[in-house]
Amino acid sequence: RSSIMIIDKYPGIKKAALLIAYDNGIINRLKPEQQWLESLDAVLGTNSVAEEDLDWFDQWLLSLDETNFHTACCGEETDMKKVADMAPSSRNGESMHKLLNTIFEA
Repeated sequence: RSSIMIIDKYPGIKKAALLIAYDNGIINRLKPEQQWLESLDAVLGTNSVAEEDLDWFDQWLLSLDETNFHTACCGEETDMKKVADMAPSSRNGESMHKLLNTIFEA
C-alpha cells in the first residue's frame, strides 16, 4: 500500500507502537509489521484521541530518554504508569497511559 498511514505522522507514537507490538508478540508471521501498523489507522483516525493530543503525545514520547521510553511502553505496569504520569495532561485531558493501552489493544 503506497498511501501514507496516520501513524507515519507521529514518529514517537510509531516507535512506541512497534516496541509494544514486538514486546508482546503482536507482530509475527501471521500479522506482519506493515499490516499491524495499518490497523492502527482505525484507532488513531477516530475521535477517541484528538489530533492535537496525538501531536502532544508524540512530542512527549520523543523527549524521553531510551530507558524511560522503554519503561513507558513495555515496563512492568506500575513502572509504566509512573513514567506516563510524568507527562502533564493533554489539553483534552487524555492520558498517555490510556493512549498506550489503546495501541496495545488495537
